Amino acid sequence: MATSILDMQRTLINKLGFIQSNRHHFFYTLFDKRDKPIVITKLSHQSSGDDISKPIFSAIARQIKLTTPQLKDAVNCPLSRKDYSDILKEKGIINSDLP
Repeated sequence: MATSILDMQRTLINKLGFIQSNRHHFFYTLFDKRDKPIVITKLSHQSSGDDISKPIFSAIARQIKLTTPQLKDAVNCPLSRKDYSDILKEKGIINSDLP
């Protein structure tokens, strides 16, 4: 099942807690409790209904420190913000739960 840009935006912002900034692309940044950037990814200014290609989907997953299947789980709901926080802790990217 393909993922639309709108679904990815909703997942990044509403589920995983990223903040969107608007430049030439939409940048999504996840901050720690001290407002220090942890991970950053971007989406282009395409129509929100357009599907994300497999290579771009995989690149987003790598940029936010997930595997492609984990990102699919985040979009489709089995992977929660707490699960994402635990993954980042296991990888040594953060020391405590996300704010």
